[in-house]
Amino acid sequence: MKLNNFLLCLITLVTYANVASADCGLGVRIKEGYYVISSTVNQNFCVDVKMGVAAEKTNIQIHHANGTKAQKWYFEYAGDDSYYIRSALDRNLVLAIKNDAAIEGGNIQLARFNGSEAQRWYLQKIAKDEYHIRSYIDYMLVLDFSGRPADRVNIKLSDFFKNGDKDSIIWKIHK
Repeated sequence: MKLNNFLLCLITLVTYANVASADCGLGVRIKEGYYVISSTVNQNFCVDVKMGVAAEKTNIQIHHANGTKAQKWYFEYAGDDSYYIRSALDRNLVLAIKNDAAIEGGNIQLARFNGSEAQRWYLQKIAKDEYHIRSYIDYMLVLDFSGRPADRVNIKLSDFFKNGDKDSIIWKIHK
């Protein structure tokens, strides 16, 4: 894992020249608790549970900030420098990769918590309160909304090698 962290650090430094070398590894720790995950492109748009439906397989999207539980997420340390990201609508539901398909374009949805790798996420610090949210299964896959933030834009996995220069893969995690 140390070699993988080194390679990831090197790639990040080349892509984001302003990242301090101490901040480019996987497994950045934040305090457990509730957070909002906003787009750094436009912080008025947040990671959102579609229609506020607390059910398995509900799609995850970008939506205008509205202060509801559909846009609040509990970050729970899972060990191994990763997190479960639980919905404030129902803490038994977590962000997960649909069908455990850790591939570019893989969809993100709510799933009943089972502790699987598809439900675990690494945080990689880019700047103050700004992170890549990386798949535990394949850390080169990051959460992305592709394009400009707008209501109901889907969140999916994106290949960092192909899309590392896009702002849509950087997230502000804040109270």
